[in-house]
Amino acid sequence: MEFRFISGHIALDLMATKRERNSEASDDIFSAPAHFAEWCHGAGILTEGVQVSDGELHSVILLREVGYRLALASVRRENFAATDIALVNHFAAAEPIRVELSARGEFAATGTVANILSTIARDLIALLGQSVTTSIRQCDGDNCTRLFVDRSRGQNRRFCSDQVCGNRAKVAAFRRRTRTNPDVAVEDK
Repeated sequence: MEFRFISGHIALDLMATKRERNSEASDDIFSAPAHFAEWCHGAGILTEGVQVSDGELHSVILLREVGYRLALASVRRENFAATDIALVNHFAAAEPIRVELSARGEFAATGTVANILSTIARDLIALLGQSVTTSIRQCDGDNCTRLFVDRSRGQNRRFCSDQVCGNRAKVAAFRRRTRTNPDVAVEDK
C-alpha cells in the first residue's frame, strides 16, 4: 500500500487516510489493522513494527475523525466542539512514543498503538494551538478533502500537491478553455 505524506504535519497526514470525504466514492485506507501498522512504518513514527488489533484500529479511526473535525473547524475559524476537545485530550493523556538515542548516535522510537495515538494527539493539539500563526488549509482540488499546513511565502497555497491536485486543476482549466475557444489549444502549444 502506498501512502502520501504531503500535508506538512503527521496528524493531518493521518486525516488524509480517508479520501474524498464529501463524495460517495469516499475511501478509507485503514480497512484492516495491518494498514495502520504499514502507515506508521511509512510515516517513520516507529523504528520497529507495531501490532494493531481491531479495537485499536477503531481508536485510530476515532482520533482521525475527531482530529479532522477540529482541524476543519480551525480552517473555518469556528469554535471546537467540547466532545471533540475531550476526546483529543483523552488520547493525548497517555504516554507518548518512547524515543532514545544510543551512544553510537542511533535513534530508536518504540511504543504501542496507544503511545502512537498519544503522540499524534499531542502534535495535533500543538498544531491547533498555533493555528493563529500556522495556516491550515483545505485543498481546492475537486473532491480532495486533504488538509495541509501552508508554509508558502505568500500564504496562498491552494493545493495539497502541485503534482496531483494542482496538475488536475490545470488540465481541467485547459480543457475548459479549449472547449470554449479551440484556437487556445494552438496558442498553448
